[in-house]
Amino acid sequence: SELCLLTAQFDPEKLSLENHARSFRYRHPYTVFYNSLLKDNRNQELKIAKLGIDDGVALLSLNKYFSRGTLYGFESNAERFKAFENTCKRDQINLNLVKVQSEGIAQAFHSVGIQYDLIIENSSQKFEEQIRIIENSCKYLKPGGILVIEDLFKKHSEADYLEKLKPILMRFQDCYFISINHQNKRPEGRNNHKLLVLVKKGANPIFKNKKKMTIITPSMRPENLQRVKNSINFDYVDEWIIVYDGSKITKNPYLFKNKENGKIKEYIHTSKGVSGNPQRNFALDHVQNEDTYLYFVDDDNVIHKDLYKLLNILDDEKIYTFDQYNRIKGNSIVLGNIDTAMVLIDYKLCKKIRWTLMEYAADFFYFNECHQQNRHKWIYVHNVLCTYNTLPR
Repeated sequence: SELCLLTAQFDPEKLSLENHARSFRYRHPYTVFYNSLLKDNRNQELKIAKLGIDDGVALLSLNKYFSRGTLYGFESNAERFKAFENTCKRDQINLNLVKVQSEGIAQAFHSVGIQYDLIIENSSQKFEEQIRIIENSCKYLKPGGILVIEDLFKKHSEADYLEKLKPILMRFQDCYFISINHQNKRPEGRNNHKLLVLVKKGANPIFKNKKKMTIITPSMRPENLQRVKNSINFDYVDEWIIVYDGSKITKNPYLFKNKENGKIKEYIHTSKGVSGNPQRNFALDHVQNEDTYLYFVDDDNVIHKDLYKLLNILDDEKIYTFDQYNRIKGNSIVLGNIDTAMVLIDYKLCKKIRWTLMEYAADFFYFNECHQQNRHKWIYVHNVLCTYNTLPR
């Protein structure tokens, strides 16, 4: 991503895609996430707080990324603070020494006297301190603003965080966890590559992806389609293309004519092939908006409610894979380990690729070809974001 490349200007070994960094250097894959989250707002006059400046690379990268933004760095380590203060002479970066281990962060926020569009917490990797920072930061986050807690260890479950945050979760309109993998993360055994993202109530999210998805559904079971529709949030949808299998359904039923502001398109198509592959190809030939993400949902399945959280932070020209509920993980695109609803892909990356008509495992061959042509654009999200055969077959 662009933010990955900016970060590499200040420290090449922090670049997620770099292949030659020394193996002992510790690297998180967060720049991919932040670029996806922030890209549509980078020309706005934002206020961004970073708790924990470390070596300052993140602050310098964000400062260059947000040419009109103002950054506020908060650090509890006096030596680290002084070292960066002596080398950083930028008007857009404000530095503050603070005791994060107590209520010092609230005092520091109070002394600065503003609310932030984005707060990034990287000052502590201790569970109790992370909870306390969330409690003390919420007041200083703008309505619709986002608070990101980095470096969650796997030894503390998501349920542990949600239980501790119960008293204040009502202040947030959304709360979700993101785990992102990449082949160059270091070291493998540390197990703290997870993020917690909280969006404050009171206004629409400040950071929200504008790009939507096109849903493609081949259908020979129209009786299931209403339940599929019930799982779709059309605020995130360009169009839902339903293609009935003409060998089973001789007349287009037009179940959703003039519904959802015309976003539902119903066709009937017959040609040689199996498992809905001709119908998927027909739908691909009829995609109207090319600046869209493709998502394939069969008529025996529904859309997982948490998929929409991913849609809020999509980057352009990427392939996203994710885990299937209670079944398989999306960390490898291999035969038998990838399913139709486990992939979200930018249409521009697969515009000329089609499903193999007579192949029952066509989902693997289609996604594998997309991946082979775009290896460096694949992102695996280690979250359950799809289901399998939820509806009657």
